[in-house]
Amino acid sequence: MSLSPAQSRAARAWLENMSQAALSEASGVSISAIKDFESGARKSMRANLEAVERALLQAGAGEFLAATSGLAASSKADGRAAVVKESESPVSKTRRPQSSKRVRRERRA
Repeated sequence: MSLSPAQSRAARAWLENMSQAALSEASGVSISAIKDFESGARKSMRANLEAVERALLQAGAGEFLAATSGLAASSKADGRAAVVKESESPVSKTRRPQSSKRVRRERRA
C-alpha cells in the first residue's frame, strides 16, 4: 500500500489524535520528515513511508488504512483531509497534453 499524506493525518486522528511526535517515536522516522510528508512539503523516502505505515498498523490503524486504500485523498482549504474516490477526482479526467512533435505533424497534414 502506498501511504498518502492525508491518510497518515487521518489515521493519526482515527487513533484518537496520535501526535506527530508519537508517530515519530513509534516509527523511528524524524518528526521533521513526518511533518514535511504530511504537509506535502516533500516526498518521503520509501523506507520512511514503510516505517510510518508499520507504526500506524501496530498502533491499530490497520482497519482504517485498509478501508481507505482504494481512495485518493485531497485537502480542503481549511487543511483538514477529505477523501475523494479516484474515479471522481478531476485529475483523473484531465487529458494529457499532446507532445509538440505530434502537434507539429498534425499541423503539416
